[in-house]
Parts: sequence; C-alpha cells; structure tokens
Amino acid sequence: MPDNRISSRFITQTINQLSLASDSQQIQNIATEIKQEVCADYICCGIFLTHNYIEEIVFLISDAPQEWQDEYHNGNLIKIDERLIKARKQTLPFSWDQIDTPSEQQSVISRAKEFNIEYGLTCPVHLSKNRFGFVHLLYKAKPKKTRSRMEYLFPYMHILACSLIENFFINILSQVQAKSSLTQRERESLCWLANGKTSEEIATIMNISKSTVSKNVEEIFLKLNCSKRSQAIAIASNENLFAMQYKKKSRIVYLCE
Repeated sequence: MPDNRISSRFITQTINQLSLASDSQQIQNIATEIKQEVCADYICCGIFLTHNYIEEIVFLISDAPQEWQDEYHNGNLIKIDERLIKARKQTLPFSWDQIDTPSEQQSVISRAKEFNIEYGLTCPVHLSKNRFGFVHLLYKAKPKKTRSRMEYLFPYMHILACSLIENFFINILSQVQAKSSLTQRERESLCWLANGKTSEEIATIMNISKSTVSKNVEEIFLKLNCSKRSQAIAIASNENLFAMQYKKKSRIVYLCE
C-alpha cells in the first residue's frame, strides 16, 4: 500500500464539492474520490432515518462487491453488525481489529472475509437530533504498517466522513420531503404505472384526460428527481409511495446501484 499523504488542499476541495452536491450520484462520486485518495478498495456510506417515529430506514451508498451487498441485505446483517454497534457508542474512527467480535458464525466481519474483504476502518458520525451515520473503508488485504497507517488516517477521515454524511443527510432529507409532497392523484397514477398501464388506460381508469395523466407523470418525475417510468416505480417501491398496499422486502435502501 503506498504511503501517500492526504493534502489539506484535497480535504478543502472535497468539503466544498460535498456542499455543492445535489444528488446521491454526485455524493457517491465524491466518496469514490475519497476512497482512492486513502487507497481503500471499497467504500460504504450509510445514514439512519427514523420513519413514523418507530421504524428506522437505512440509506446506503456502496461500491462493495454485489455478492456481499446481497448477503448483507438478504441476511439482514445490519441488525447484528458489530461495527455499527460499536460506532453508535463512540465518536472517533476505529479499525476493525479494535472490535471485540462475537463468535465466528455471528461476526459480520468474519462473513465479509468470505467476499474478499479482509480489513476495514469505520468512521462514526453523530449529528444533531440523534441522527447517526457512518463511513466504512474496506480493504481486500490488511494494509502494510497497519497501525501507523490507520492512526494517520483517523483525523483526516473523521473530517471527511463528517462532511460526507452531513451532506448525505441533507440530500436524502430533501428527497424525502419532495416525495412526501406527492398528491393522492399522483400516487394513484404511480400505482397504475407500476401495474403496467398505459397513459390511455390510466386516463380511463381514473376518469381523467390523457393530458392530465401526462401532467401527473411529469410532476412525479420532478418530485422524485428521475426521468423514466421505471425509475419512478423503483423509487416508489423503495419508499412505499404507492396509494395502494405494497409490501417491501427490506428497509435498507441502496442508492446509485
């Protein structure tokens, strides 16, 4: 692993870029630049939002191997993730060898090794109103001079992670607020779109004109920040925005896949 240094110029530029980011894709691009600057193999960023005062929804940006993302998602490993358990209890970054892991069978870290993720660094981020986020740096192999390298990265990654997660929160909250502004008619139109109905069929079903359907679809695209019907349906599925009952498999939402 190259013993490169992180320049103050890079940190300043990155923070400025994050403050200007307007969507999740831009944030993921900046996260990728951070990953490359610190010579990590993958990066994962996550935030927790409380839904209906009871349920937590987790929004993730990750470029980790898809097989590992599927394992994490389908196995609901977020519930037993020892990295997040530790992160919720402290404010400073830590390497994974500082974690008291449970048994091999239950350890998320040990299961990650099956997908060629041998080592990592986690940066907890605690914001106002008890909002919590994190950034994982993932490595295919344990870096050389691990302890000195991690100790060097901790303060820099703390600054970068706080800026990254804070702007991720701002971005997601703006999206959630926009989505919550969908009218009942727009939600009904979304539901029929998801059922494969054409604009003409939706107009007949809802007893409105085709031009009104088109206007509803345009408003949906604008509020959901998308340009295709398939994208709108996917977002609506993740966020449970349909007017009719719709079951979700998980409350983990992956962005920018």
